[in-house]
Amino acid sequence: MNSKEQIILETWKECLGRSAIGLDENYFELGGDSVKALELIERIRDRGLTFPFAKIFSCQTIRELAAIAESVHDEKADDMQKLKSLLTFFDQGEFPSAFSSAYREYVSRSRVDNIALRPEYDHILITGGTGFLACHIAEQILLNSQSKVTLLVRAATAEQARRRVEDCFSWYFPHKHYLSRYGSRIQVVKGDITLDKLGLGAKEYEALARELDCVIHAAATIKHYGEWDDFYRINVKGTDNTIALALAGRRKSLHYISTIAAGFTVERSRERKPFTEYDLSAGQSSPNFYIQSKIGAEEKVCVARGGGLDVKIYRMGFLVQGYHSGIFQYGINRQNVYQASVELQLIATLLEMGRVPALNSGLLDFSYVDMAAQAVYLLLQVQDDSFIYHIFNPYKLSLAEFAGLANRVKPQILESLSPEAYQTYVDAHYDELKDELQRILLLTLADDDIDQGLYLCSKCDRTLNLLAGRGFRWPETEPRNIGHLIRFFHP
Repeated sequence: MNSKEQIILETWKECLGRSAIGLDENYFELGGDSVKALELIERIRDRGLTFPFAKIFSCQTIRELAAIAESVHDEKADDMQKLKSLLTFFDQGEFPSAFSSAYREYVSRSRVDNIALRPEYDHILITGGTGFLACHIAEQILLNSQSKVTLLVRAATAEQARRRVEDCFSWYFPHKHYLSRYGSRIQVVKGDITLDKLGLGAKEYEALARELDCVIHAAATIKHYGEWDDFYRINVKGTDNTIALALAGRRKSLHYISTIAAGFTVERSRERKPFTEYDLSAGQSSPNFYIQSKIGAEEKVCVARGGGLDVKIYRMGFLVQGYHSGIFQYGINRQNVYQASVELQLIATLLEMGRVPALNSGLLDFSYVDMAAQAVYLLLQVQDDSFIYHIFNPYKLSLAEFAGLANRVKPQILESLSPEAYQTYVDAHYDELKDELQRILLLTLADDDIDQGLYLCSKCDRTLNLLAGRGFRWPETEPRNIGHLIRFFHP
């Protein structure tokens, strides 16, 4: 056993509570997870070794990690350099002239003259039926149409699936009683997208294949980091199985819920051009497993479209609380916020630090879940030559604007510093802020070889034009919306 293996071994024993571990035993099979991995890496760094956080999901044994681990020469200098690069780019906020030219061309293509609508769907299946977005899409369908809705829910029993839906609906829509008000139009089915025929019995599967005319595929694992096998099984194979249902029996439309992060790829960063609804993700690659799995799922959907299936892809922004209700994702609280969206995690970290760099580029995408669901519902009905939509709030807040709104809600909760002063402050307080800084670098993919400028590349003008034609406009963030966040983290 070499010295690197010895350091990692001793740290694993401490973090996993085991007295003996083999060099080729699997971290996750020993009880490790992404939360413990953060502590693990911090302790290993304290002992003089470092490796990117994401590597623990591809190098899952002590021997594999030791082979890629490097000695920490100056961890602080490395982190501060990454922070400087991040702030420098976002402070400039400008792209080369080629980007501006490509964006102008895209805007000219994005005009929408007439919007044709398809007839109302008869029966819609929503996978991931207890998900944050899925529940809100179901609400829109129930309120604005006569369509039947079936929610596919992963659970041990049919009764448990029903209870999960009841709990989520009670949380998101208090006192609305949707399940009783619309009992004849909504049903819950126990199923699993990772299994053939979605884990349904033959008769139940055949009945759905015969009755459905629309499938909204919203089920996915959206955690930022994890094992590739999990991402592939749920996001890619699960999409394959959902496509199979869409192709079976009655002719159906498939609406796939993707992510705007599908544009966060190595190839696109070299091109530095707008990421728009005209861009396919086929052939692109990302070093982040979650993003790569969503790209792979989009490719599956595009292949199905090439085979004649009626499909649409909705690339969602980072979903936050309801715009009207201020209600956050079910099951998320201050203690487990790091299981929530990247956006919410990042905001939580900034509030913990109490200071933000006064950057003027629009970075915080407040895509309110109820508004996002309304946008999806309106686009379900659009008959369109294009089939990809970008659904995110274009009124992005800069960190300077965010701090201003936050301070209006709770005075002096955030101090806004110039980028240079912010770096100086973090440098002077590095030991106490190290965990928060490394979390920011992790959440912004600074360790993943992804160009940070991609946050500014995504455009949604064509989708906005379609939605405007249907009477929809995104709201600008108000102090009360920031107040929901402040009270969530500081009740």
